[in-house]
Amino acid sequence: MRKIIISLLILVLFLGISFYLTNGFDPLALNEHKILKETRKAYENAQFQKEPFLKKKEIQSLTEFLLRHVDEFKHYNRHAEYRRIQLTEGNWTAPYRNNDACFEMPMFHPTFIKEYIPPSLVDSLLFYSDKLKNDLIVGFSVCSKNYNENIDSTKGSVSFVINCEGKYEFNANYYLRHGITQNLKFKENKTLHSIYDFGLTKDTLLLDKLRYTISITPYSGF
Repeated sequence: MRKIIISLLILVLFLGISFYLTNGFDPLALNEHKILKETRKAYENAQFQKEPFLKKKEIQSLTEFLLRHVDEFKHYNRHAEYRRIQLTEGNWTAPYRNNDACFEMPMFHPTFIKEYIPPSLVDSLLFYSDKLKNDLIVGFSVCSKNYNENIDSTKGSVSFVINCEGKYEFNANYYLRHGITQNLKFKENKTLHSIYDFGLTKDTLLLDKLRYTISITPYSGF
């Protein structure tokens, strides 16, 4: 009986290796059909949230404040090398640098604000963002007028990341992002042919030059 079991195990192993060699079987291969299907479904179901429309005046005021001081944000504590900022004990940011045409603030954490916001602007930033930060806006990026993705090259641009936590169920097959932009290039895309495509996008007017955007990008292994 023991010999029969061993023989069967050897046979199964042989068949498995043969299948792998002949069919290129990869247990870690992405299910592209499923990823594309679920990404398209998420795009169809994605709705613009009501909160940004209720706070559009406050968002506009914060936008104007950031654009007025874009150069001050950019040139404070600049560094080309990547750094990790300790927020609390055992809690660090992802590698971060401040050396581009845009200043990016990924979070309204007190430690991050202390490190990267000019002291003379801290109170004003907290004033304009008081009813928006964390609950609605997670972080922002403000770019100078020479940024190549600006629609109007004579003006700066701003983008905000909207908090979607609790609004949607997590799905590992795509990335969902809600945002608000002003003076940034954005192209609506309703078709998706490959998991390596840019993704599906839609936008709507929020107020004046502010656009509310939704982007859904398929997971491609990265």
